[in-house]
Amino acid sequence: MKIVFQTFLILLISIEVFARPPVRVMIDPGHGGEDHGAQYQGIEEKDVALGVSQELFKLLEKDKNFVPLLTRTKDEFIPLTARPEKAVAAKADIFVSIHANSSPATEAKGTEFYFENQVASNEESELLANRENSSKIKSTTGPNENSDLENIMSDLHHHEHMVMSQELCQALLETFRREIKIKTRSIRQAPFHVLSAPMPSTLIELGFISNPEEAHWLAEPATQRKLALAIYKGLRRFKEKLDKIHKKTVD
Repeated sequence: MKIVFQTFLILLISIEVFARPPVRVMIDPGHGGEDHGAQYQGIEEKDVALGVSQELFKLLEKDKNFVPLLTRTKDEFIPLTARPEKAVAAKADIFVSIHANSSPATEAKGTEFYFENQVASNEESELLANRENSSKIKSTTGPNENSDLENIMSDLHHHEHMVMSQELCQALLETFRREIKIKTRSIRQAPFHVLSAPMPSTLIELGFISNPEEAHWLAEPATQRKLALAIYKGLRRFKEKLDKIHKKTVD
């Protein structure tokens, strides 16, 4: 009886050490309310973003490895500063902001994955960040009064989150290339305010609403379900990487 109890105790300890809690994913449907985002013949970015986000929520909700959360559940305006704040308050592990792109060149198409960096990849990324940041509400926080050590630690943590955000983008890019039969453009860096939360974060530009063909494609419910499934599979792929890192840390 004693041996059985000891075996059971060892099993419980092993589960305690190696089991990881569900990954909390904050899904952020871009724009909303009076902020329509990109538009084409009645097709609005805010609606596409919400549709894909709701489909992603359903998929994650069925998977015990994830806990999905939403910054908005309906057509309402959420300030940019409030979106990462919601992720922090909810103790999210991952932040995924869903958007659709636009360009003066109507032939532009495809999906892009962004992670936050103060230096943009190129001029196009910088212009996109400036456009998305335009609805940002001015911060009410005062000047930075942290010590030098606190600033150094903050920089180190920011670098770690930036690296993990790039890994998240890579997992999503690889999945999209397999799952979605459209041009998947690239991973890019830009100073998006919405990606300021201290956790792996990405902003996904699903496609170009300024491209007539892609705009109608994005508006289809079947497309939104397909895009949500690709994001879900990408998040599963990223979670596998997190689990490997966790196992190495425990070992």
